[in-house]
This record gives sequence, C-alpha cells and structure tokens, in this order.
Amino acid sequence: MEPDTRLIIGEGNVFRENVTLNRGTPHGGGQTVIGSNNYFMIGAHIGHDCEVEDNTVISNYVQIGGHGKIEGNAWLSAFTGTHQFVTIGRFTFTGGHCGCVHDIPPFTRAAGIYPCEIRGINTTGLERAGFAQERIEALKEAYRYLYRRRNGKTMAQAVAELAGQNELDENVRYLVEFLQRAARHRLGRYRELSRR
Repeated sequence: MEPDTRLIIGEGNVFRENVTLNRGTPHGGGQTVIGSNNYFMIGAHIGHDCEVEDNTVISNYVQIGGHGKIEGNAWLSAFTGTHQFVTIGRFTFTGGHCGCVHDIPPFTRAAGIYPCEIRGINTTGLERAGFAQERIEALKEAYRYLYRRRNGKTMAQAVAELAGQNELDENVRYLVEFLQRAARHRLGRYRELSRR
C-alpha cells in the first residue's frame, strides 16, 4: 500500500518551465505545502516536506532542500541553494548563488557562497511592500546592534538583551524570536529539531 503523502498547492501560483515540486514523505510529515501567489521561475526545485508561504519569488534554478521553509514575501535570487531544514525568513532577499546552510533571519539581505552572510536589512523590499520608514529604521537599528555593534557580546547575548526590552517594534520582536529559535539548534537550523 502506498503511503499517504501529499503536495498541497494554493491559488494564484505561477510555475514556469521545468519547475519540480516533491510531495511529502511518510517520515517527514507527509506533505509539501505551497501557499498562494508565488512565482516559481525556470528550473526551481522545492524538496520534499517543504513549506513555501505566500507571495514569494523563487528565481531561476533555486534549489530548496527537503524540510525547508520559505516564509512569506521572500525573494530568492537565481541559483540560491538551501541545506535541508533551513528556514528563510519573511521579506528576506538572497543574492545570486547564495548558499544557505543556516536559517536566514527575516527582513534581511543575504549573499555569499557557503556559508552566506547577512549583509543588512532588505530596505528596498520593505519599501516596495509599503513598510513605514520608522519600522524600517527600527529594523536597521536592530541589525546594527546585532551584527555591527555588539561591543564584545556574543550574538546570543545581544539577542537576549534585545528580547528583554519592552515596547520593541513588532518586526524587531519577530526578528529576535526568529534568531532565538535558530540558536536552539547547534547549526542554526531550527526545523532540524524535528528530525526523526
């Protein structure tokens, strides 16, 4: 008897030539889920047991390893590749040939080949999405603190300090919570904790 595995696809998606989508596997949750209003360019591949939320752009020959997650409004440039179990945060932009071996925080720009690096806040993407300037500035300030001005603190210490602040911008709070989740796995891939 064939196992009950699925590929669930939402509405309004565009799939260009040679896109491949794998359905889920019996030991990986059983389903791959594609949200709505995504654009998959030529040769893109979404591995088994993945989740792609809404309004993403998956450019030419992007390869998403099994159990990966692409949060809403992310833009992955050509030839981006992800290790299995990697999460790409919402409103993230990856440069071409970006090699993602750990979770990529939301609202950021990532570039580089194995491992990629966080290169700043995705200002252009956020402006296009209609984010208010004060929200973008709050994210930029959080980025500067976390990646540029830690003054000898580890990333974990800087994240904990931000997490303890009251009245954080909701997007900064989400960024901090995302980083806390990623740090729970030794290689920075939160979803890997679900590995059986």
